[in-house]
Amino acid sequence: FDPTIFRVFRILRLLRLVNRAKKLKLLIQTLIWALPSLSNIGWLLLLIFFIYAILGMGLFGGTPYDDHNPNSFLNKHCNFDTFGNSLITLFRVATGESWNGVARQLLPDECTFMNGGQACGTYAATFYFLSFVVTVAFIILNVFIAIILEQFQESFNAELTNTLSITKSDVEAFDAAWATFVDEPYKWYRPSNDGYLWCNVKHFELILKKAGGCFGFRDQHLTKLERFEFLQQLQIPLHRRYTHATQRAEIYVQYYQVLLALALQVMTQRHGHWIQSQIIGHTQFAKAAIHRQSDWNIAKKLLKTQCTSIDGVTLIQIIAAIKIQASIRGYLCRRRLRNEWF
Repeated sequence: FDPTIFRVFRILRLLRLVNRAKKLKLLIQTLIWALPSLSNIGWLLLLIFFIYAILGMGLFGGTPYDDHNPNSFLNKHCNFDTFGNSLITLFRVATGESWNGVARQLLPDECTFMNGGQACGTYAATFYFLSFVVTVAFIILNVFIAIILEQFQESFNAELTNTLSITKSDVEAFDAAWATFVDEPYKWYRPSNDGYLWCNVKHFELILKKAGGCFGFRDQHLTKLERFEFLQQLQIPLHRRYTHATQRAEIYVQYYQVLLALALQVMTQRHGHWIQSQIIGHTQFAKAAIHRQSDWNIAKKLLKTQCTSIDGVTLIQIIAAIKIQASIRGYLCRRRLRNEWF
């Protein structure tokens, strides 16, 4: 025994490349995850082989053959005399190796000719081999491929969903920041009240500054210019809403519209503009914008609000006006204090 033969296993070091190649790793994981489903089809395939092997022994068992004739398809390795040989023959037929020659030689005319006039064979060979080839080679084996492709698609969708989706913690961090600026918090005993879904537009930037996760600015350490560019790209509808607290109509934004616009902007920054059409088209990516599917169904209803929409004015214009007003107020306040002290 030569122990140096184990050096051949050094080729297994190439498996280390699997961790570096994501696509290859995904393919191998797909094959591993598909094994339970493939085992079920494998047992079904074994059952079909068992049934056809028994039928072959009953139909073609004892058929004479000349093992020394090179033109004979039937020989000591290809026959239906025993159960083992039947399985081997059926495996050969399943691979497509001269299965038509075996079937033809089991017909009465060909079998009688190959055995020097001795009557043998049966016309049932035609139906037997055709049904076996169609069932195994054209159906069962294609089912194997279909299961692997389906598992690969599921694995790809799962990876894509994990990459694209907004996590629950991101939504909860945004909800916590949103709740601090709403006029009235959510109350379960007043389901018709939707005040918790509306926030004054003057508080919108403060919500993003306070919110963590991918929706907020707190953990991203953006400059003022970068924050302004982010807000400029947001497409959030504005609504004029009357409130009893102020006794006047003010400009508000709606929770689900804000969340959807933020998710669209975040995923566009991560993956490019190709995803924008997917989300706007309400495909499966749209549900990633709202973390829970039930919330997405509610959002589609609440997007049709009865509040008056404001056309011709964008969110960034309102925020810019608020900043200008704040700067002017600050300048006037500093000027007044300077005059009082000096």
